[in-house]
Amino acid sequence: MAMPKPKRVNTAVWLLYAVSVLGILELFTSATIKGETTPLIALDIVVYLCLILIAFAVGKGMGLAKILYIILAIVWYIVAIFYLPTHYAHDLNAGLIFIQLVMTIAAVYMLYQPKSVKWFRSKDKLTTCS
Repeated sequence: MAMPKPKRVNTAVWLLYAVSVLGILELFTSATIKGETTPLIALDIVVYLCLILIAFAVGKGMGLAKILYIILAIVWYIVAIFYLPTHYAHDLNAGLIFIQLVMTIAAVYMLYQPKSVKWFRSKDKLTTCS
């Protein structure tokens, strides 16, 4: 019998979706503040769409997707905060970026709670036994 998905996993996945929506919103608020769009808006949107797809995979129980999300998010935030503003005049809405970081950390914390880890392990066993 399959183990039911813990509520904290659902909450974490919705937080990850919200992070991407806030990321896209941040792009447009930054553009509004500055009065022009950032030159790399397409790259930003593609990254956030990838993060949404990976969050979807996390919600389906793919344990590897959790790790992939963490790696991509860390790389993206480092690039978005430290590299893009200095090299491409990429303006940031620091308040929204901070909220995104807090939400991402909260979601990852929920995904690594004992009940969540147990559920991911049960999903991995089901896929390897089938």
